Amino acid sequence: MSLSDRITRNDQDGSPVPVAFHHPSKYIQKYITKVNDKVCAMFENFGLKQGVFFMEAFYDEDNFYFYEMGYRLNATMEYKFVEHFEHYNPLEFMIQYAVEGIFGNKSVTDTKASIFQGAACELSPLLKKGTISKIEGLEEIKQDASILYVHQLHFEQDRIDSTGTLDQNFARIHVVAANSDLLYDKIKWILKTLRVYDEHGEQMILPYRKEEVTR
Repeated sequence: MSLSDRITRNDQDGSPVPVAFHHPSKYIQKYITKVNDKVCAMFENFGLKQGVFFMEAFYDEDNFYFYEMGYRLNATMEYKFVEHFEHYNPLEFMIQYAVEGIFGNKSVTDTKASIFQGAACELSPLLKKGTISKIEGLEEIKQDASILYVHQLHFEQDRIDSTGTLDQNFARIHVVAANSDLLYDKIKWILKTLRVYDEHGEQMILPYRKEEVTR
């Protein structure tokens, strides 16, 4: 199981756009205590035996309000973190099921109380409007031992024309650490190292606020 806090930027024209997903969520103990057994029972009552699902919720005043779910992998590729911390890969299970008709060796009850022993974040830096003329630091970041995966979404000569859309996300950078303090230090290094310049030589990455990258 993976439970993350989705951090969005709401200060632009358009919709709120995610800039970071922090694992594990700071609400994970409350979720396990109040909600998780009910969620597991719901899916067991549905007859769910194999597969991957995700649920999204707001948390407010000590309650969880679910608003979206899917019986599939999600776009944030959280299976990268599950594989690192829990030593199994839901994506591989899905491929195994497609090829062999067998879905790994994990059930709902196997993972209902699992919590990552460490800290992780998927950084999704936002770009200002403009044309990308030069990218620096990304290859150095990819070589760092704390980086699990980088999914680059934009390249040189790509044009960013809108704000408040997922098209602003430059990449999805999956970073892990032994604890939240070390994770924060690594995130600061990533944001210092990564540079994306527009046609005028100006930095295109919107600055992160401290509350967006630390827990």
